[in-house]
Amino acid sequence: MNPNSATETHLRKRTRTDNGLGDEKKIDKICEELWFEDGNVVIASVETSRHLFKVHKSVLSTHSLVLRDLFALPQPIAAVQTEDTYNGLPLVDFPDSPDDVRDLLVALYYPTKLVCRRNRRSTFKKVTGVLRLATKYEISALRNHIRNVLDLDWPSTFEAWETNEFATNDMIGASEKRFTMASKLPNSSEIINLARECRITSILPAAFYNIARIQESDEFDGYFKHDYLNNACYRKSEMDDCSSDDLVRIIVGRESLRRHSWDIYRGTRTWLYSECAFEEDERRERCHLKLKEWWTKTAGECLFVMEDLLGALRMIIGTMDEDLSNEVCLECRRTLVGRMKEQQQEIWGLLPIYFRLEAPPKVPKADPMDSESDE
Repeated sequence: MNPNSATETHLRKRTRTDNGLGDEKKIDKICEELWFEDGNVVIASVETSRHLFKVHKSVLSTHSLVLRDLFALPQPIAAVQTEDTYNGLPLVDFPDSPDDVRDLLVALYYPTKLVCRRNRRSTFKKVTGVLRLATKYEISALRNHIRNVLDLDWPSTFEAWETNEFATNDMIGASEKRFTMASKLPNSSEIINLARECRITSILPAAFYNIARIQESDEFDGYFKHDYLNNACYRKSEMDDCSSDDLVRIIVGRESLRRHSWDIYRGTRTWLYSECAFEEDERRERCHLKLKEWWTKTAGECLFVMEDLLGALRMIIGTMDEDLSNEVCLECRRTLVGRMKEQQQEIWGLLPIYFRLEAPPKVPKADPMDSESDE
C-alpha cells in the first residue's frame, strides 16, 4: 500500500473495544442484508452505534485497489480472538458514514438495485455515497458507471444538453403540477459540490449554467406557456448550498451571458437580411421590414428578460416559422435560424470561461520587431 495514500491514514483495523463511542456501552447493529454466513471479514462503521457488515475479501479486493492492498497485509489467525477481530474474523474500520458504506456494499453485491432514473433528484441521493466511496477506495468500474449516469443529466456537449432539455421540458409540460414535477429534478448546487469532491469536472459547466439561468421573477410569468422554457420557468433557486467562491462564479457567469445576449441582439441586425430570396426591391424591403420588427420585439423580449440564453435562442428558433411563415421569405428565416444555432454552440463552448472554471486563452503579445519589419 502506498505510504503516502490519504486513504490509508484513515482506513485501519480497529481494536474490538475501540468502537468510537468513548466509554459508553457499545451498541452493535448487524446489517442482515450484508451479513453473509461465509463472509471472511467484518467491516465496521460508527455513527451513534457501530454498524457491522460481514462480507468477503475476494469481492472487495476484486473491485478496489485500496482494499486489495489492505487485505494483503498480515491478518490475525481466524481461530484466535484478538483486538483486531470480531468473532474470529478480521475487523476493519471504515471511517465513513454507515449509510454510505451500506450503499457501496449493496452496489457491489446487488448491482441491479442501483437503478438510476434520468433527471431525478432521487438518483443523486442514491449515488452520492456510492460515488464518494468508489472514488476514495479506487473502485474504478463503479465510479465510471456512476459518472456516466451523471453525464446523461449534465452533458458536456451542446447536442446532448438540448436532447435533455427537450425531454425535461416535455416531462414538466405534461404534468398537471409543474412546480412539483420541477422540484423532483436534480439540484445543481448538490451536483456542483459532489463533482468537486469526486473530481468530475466535466459536468460542472452544465450544472453552473443550469443554476445561473433559474430566475424567480414576475416578469417571467408571460413565458410559462412556452414549453421551450419549462426547465427554467418552474424551477426554484438552487444556490443555498453553494460555496462563496461558486456564488461569485454564478454572478460572473450571469453577467457574461447578459453581455453575450446584447452582442447577439446588436450583431444580428448587421447580417439579418443578407440572404433574401425576393428579387423585387419592394418585396425585399417588405421582407426586411417585417423581419426587423419581429426581431426587435421578440428577440428583445427573450434576450433581455430571461436568464436562460440558450433557452431564449431555442424559443426564437422554435417560434420563427409560426410567426413569420406568411410574411418573411424562407431564405431569411433559414439565415436567422442558422445564426442562432451557431450562437448556441458558441455560448456552450464559452461556459467554462464565463463561469471561471478555466482560464480564458491567452492572446499572444505582438512582437515589436514584427511591426518594425513591416514598416
